[in-house]
Amino acid sequence: MKKQLLTVVVCMVFTLSACLGNGNTNLEDFIDIESVEYNTIEFDWTPYQNAEEIIEDADLVVIGKVLEASFHVVDANTGLTPTQETEDYDYFLTTRFDIDVITVYKGETEKSIQVGKPGGIRDYHVEKQLGVIKETGVRFDSIPISEEFIEIEIEETYLFALGDASRGDLQLYGFLNPVQFLYKLDNPLGKKTVGNELLTSAEVYTRSADSTGAPLISVYDIISVFGEDKWDEFWTDWQRDNPDWDTWMDKAAVEKVLAES
Repeated sequence: MKKQLLTVVVCMVFTLSACLGNGNTNLEDFIDIESVEYNTIEFDWTPYQNAEEIIEDADLVVIGKVLEASFHVVDANTGLTPTQETEDYDYFLTTRFDIDVITVYKGETEKSIQVGKPGGIRDYHVEKQLGVIKETGVRFDSIPISEEFIEIEIEETYLFALGDASRGDLQLYGFLNPVQFLYKLDNPLGKKTVGNELLTSAEVYTRSADSTGAPLISVYDIISVFGEDKWDEFWTDWQRDNPDWDTWMDKAAVEKVLAES
């Protein structure tokens, strides 16, 4: 580890710094909820080529439920709370998600963890994001966000593949890249694209790569790496919790994928 995770962090530092104004200003000069603007963060990252690569690079692979999101301004150099030595241009906004861990496939962890993401969230509790920003006394010209990151919904349950991003006393996990860290559980055998490409119902099960050339990877692909028994346990529980799954999934395609595997 975690070369890809470190690449994201370095890029995050230099890009976020550019969206902050220099010097302390009156609170009246801060952006407000009526005029808030967003500054897009971009990342330099390479997609993983298969589920095995993701699992090898991850420190933690779990199924967990997202409970809530909170916002924090940190020092870009340390990832921790700014100190008197922190320069104004090194302040940046981050989001932390509280995750209730349900199943652990790799790593050791507590029942509850925090997962950090650079930047804020567009149109989500903007007043909270601005409140955290104003507390710093440093002028932000805009709220930084990343359009590349897959949207994380509160109260939803996902399969996560995460890297250890802890610093000092802060216990925190981070994303291996903006896309291949999170997998929705609504269609465990359906493959998702890196390039947000819209696939037909048949392609969801049969395509091996998207238009970017990145491989399509499913929840099934990842859990199966840990053994057939792990997948059978997950699939049994999932079908019990979703008895009408064949009304939104192609049952014949699912059975074919399982049979061929």
